[in-house]
Amino acid sequence: MCPDRTAHGTTRGKGPCHLEGVRRMSRIAHRYARIAALLVLVAVLGLAQPQALGAADAVEITVTNVVDVIDLFGNEIWLAGLTVGPEDGAAEAFALRWELETSTWFPTWNLMLVSEAGLLPGGDTSRGLGRVAPLAGHTYEVTLSYSSVLNGLAIRILDRTEGRVVYSDAFEVAPYEGELYAASGSSVPYYIPVGSTWAAGTVTEGGQFLPLTQYNSRGESASIRLTTPAPLPVGEYRFYLEAAGEKTLLASVQPQEVTTWIPIPLADLPLGASTIHMEYVDRGQVLQSDSRQINLGRIDFWIDPVTVERADGVVKATVHARAEEAYPDDVELTLTASLYELVWDETSRNFVEELYAEDVVVFADRLDLLDAAEQLEVDIPLPAEAGNWRLRIGAQLSPAVAHSIGHNNRVFSTHRPAEIGPGDPYTFIVFPDTQYFAQNHPHIYLRMTDWVTANAYDMNIAAVLHMGDITNNNAPNEWENAFTAMSLLHDVVPYVLAIGNHDMTQGGGQVAERGLTRINQYFSVDAARRYSNLAGTMTEGSLENHYSLFSVAGDEYVVISLEFGPPNEALEWANQVADQYPDRRLILITHSYLSRNGNHSTSPLGYPIAQNRSTTVNAAGDIWNRVLRNRANSFMVLSGHTSPDEPTIPYRTPRAATGQIVYELLFDWQNQPNGGNGWLGILTFLPDNTVEGRVFSPFLGEYAKARDPNGFTSYIRINLDTGFVQRLTP
Repeated sequence: MCPDRTAHGTTRGKGPCHLEGVRRMSRIAHRYARIAALLVLVAVLGLAQPQALGAADAVEITVTNVVDVIDLFGNEIWLAGLTVGPEDGAAEAFALRWELETSTWFPTWNLMLVSEAGLLPGGDTSRGLGRVAPLAGHTYEVTLSYSSVLNGLAIRILDRTEGRVVYSDAFEVAPYEGELYAASGSSVPYYIPVGSTWAAGTVTEGGQFLPLTQYNSRGESASIRLTTPAPLPVGEYRFYLEAAGEKTLLASVQPQEVTTWIPIPLADLPLGASTIHMEYVDRGQVLQSDSRQINLGRIDFWIDPVTVERADGVVKATVHARAEEAYPDDVELTLTASLYELVWDETSRNFVEELYAEDVVVFADRLDLLDAAEQLEVDIPLPAEAGNWRLRIGAQLSPAVAHSIGHNNRVFSTHRPAEIGPGDPYTFIVFPDTQYFAQNHPHIYLRMTDWVTANAYDMNIAAVLHMGDITNNNAPNEWENAFTAMSLLHDVVPYVLAIGNHDMTQGGGQVAERGLTRINQYFSVDAARRYSNLAGTMTEGSLENHYSLFSVAGDEYVVISLEFGPPNEALEWANQVADQYPDRRLILITHSYLSRNGNHSTSPLGYPIAQNRSTTVNAAGDIWNRVLRNRANSFMVLSGHTSPDEPTIPYRTPRAATGQIVYELLFDWQNQPNGGNGWLGILTFLPDNTVEGRVFSPFLGEYAKARDPNGFTSYIRINLDTGFVQRLTP
């Protein structure tokens, strides 16, 4: 028996290899004398009995060796070889091994082909095949195949551990007229072009071949690319296509060029999976076979934001289906819904998703894709318990067409909304810049809205007001994270958004022009009418500048949201809105207004947009003078953008020309750890006509207790009768 090859990164000896006591020789003159032994070998390898073998002086042999790389402690790993004699120490006609090169800065493994018989091109005794490094703990199947007819040597190294070919190629070498012997492993007296490769794919417009197993439509162009480094005067490749239980011959080719193309008739294939079979046949024997699966058809699903219908006890989801082309074929679809409760873990400071209901069938029917698209309305039973939930939809298709499910991360809440009666205390929650939460810490963002919904009823939370810089880079994934977090408030707490400079430009916040924000792609005006008490917008279909109306415990509010550094037309529009509601308290929210020291900020004037002649830019002083100063219902201005050194609430209390105090407050703590540690503002309006302002973190589970260098604190009390603001230290 041939000895097992177990590599420890050391040089291994070589010697004659006997299988069932039969010497493995490949000279044609010896083949008939060894037919009984070859039958044993053929049975082991799954081959049929060889037939006529060609010219008597031809030399053909394929050897396969299995090598276990246990460690990489040595400097050489022997893989496989052919020798010129059966005895120990016979010269190597060809040998393949890994060698460790230590002359470089970092030691590297090189794959080396060696010929002590001088059969390499140019009579060389060694040739580097590239830096193909071995991996410790992996098993490799190494195949060498030689033909004196072709003057060719083919090599393949298969990583059995990962199931992938790590190296394959073929070379022209010098002819050899003597016998060759396998140094180790098993052998057959045939040349097998293991250095050839094949793949299904398509050719791009630039002429590049793109390997593909997935084809979305029958109109695509698909081919098999067969690459054979040397011509094959004897054997041939046969490609079969198996689809819908039928197997048909695609092509039988004997390549004479390096690249051979075989078209794949996608137009004739059924939807779903088909299999391409490859066989390499020589003199009636199948010496090599391989199969690849391809898939035809694709359906993309995406899920709209869900709505909670408490009275009906369901969560309504709209699922869209779209194919690349019209499908007259029958496609059966089963949609399942799984619900997970979002449970906050105080120890890990993250959510634990606890399975509530799994794979509930919500749709099972045929898809109508004659127009390549369909919209499905499905109802998911609403959990009876109060909580926050994540919905995931699963899809099973028959036939098994490739598919994806987009926006499959919908959240919703079954917590009880506030029920605020006349004279009751109530609360506005103020969200600071959430830019780093949306970018890097979406679980903190979600925790903030999770806490708001859970406390909406007990704290009489009337609304959430967001100060802008919802995202950091105006990037789709950040808007997705922001929408997911904010959508948890739907049907529980209304919210109003402002957009900041980081929401208006891609990267860095250096806004230079308007109209680039992606807010309207994620937070639609139609949804805002339902979830944000939206009453109007400056521009149709756009939330850059908008207003909402609130009636809370007998107090009437108009909340106007202005974009970062609003243009002149936005101030004119804000005045028109405020004029419509003279009896409502005006709360204006805009991203940049107050600085950390309590003064009006001029920050927008320092951005590139201030130099853009196609627009105008207004800072805090302009907003005060042109909108708030001469208005009797001016009540409060809330902003972000500038972060104090501590989680405090800087403020300013100017008096309007009409006599009342206007309360200008800053909420931004993005410079704190974790992008702001989840700090949010709480403004509680009490029946004694006072307002308490506090900074709280649902992420940390604590109220801030800070005083910054400007003397501002994390806890303030505003007396609305006197206008006095008291700084408190808890």
